[in-house]
Amino acid sequence: MISHSFLPTMDTMDHDTTSTDEVIAYLSLLQESVADALRARKALLSDLLIARREPENAVARAGRASRRCVRAFDYALSRISRRRAPPLAGDCVRQLQGWLEAHVEACDLLNRAAAANDRADYERALHRITDGALHALGYNEARSRLARVLAAA
Repeated sequence: MISHSFLPTMDTMDHDTTSTDEVIAYLSLLQESVADALRARKALLSDLLIARREPENAVARAGRASRRCVRAFDYALSRISRRRAPPLAGDCVRQLQGWLEAHVEACDLLNRAAAANDRADYERALHRITDGALHALGYNEARSRLARVLAAA
C-alpha cells in the first residue's frame, strides 16, 4: 500500500521554516538523482531483456549488468540522504529512497546469483525490481501533491 501519511497543506507551509526556494532546490536534486537512476535502470532492464533471450547465460549476464548499474542507484541514494530534506518533501524522499533501495537490493541479488549461479536469487531480484514500482508510483503522486502546494503558495 502506498503511504499517504504526509499530505502537505497550506497550513503545513505556514508552520514550516523551509522556504519555497529551498524546497524547489531540493526537488531539483531529487530530479537529478531520478534522472541518473533512470538511466541506470534502462541499462539494467535492457541487459535483463537480452539475458531472457539467452537462458544459458542469463544469470551471468544479469550479474555483470548489476555490477555496472548498482553504483548509479547507490550514488543517487547517498546523494539524497546526505542533504536534509525539507519537511514538505518528506514523502517524496521516502518514496524515492524506497525505489532506489529496491534497485540496490535487486543488483545485490543479481550479483549474488551470478557468483553462485543461483536462479532463485535471480528471480528474487526480478521481483524486487517489480516491487519498486509501488515506490515509483508513490514518488510521482507525492511530487504532484507537493507541486500543487508550491503552486498555491
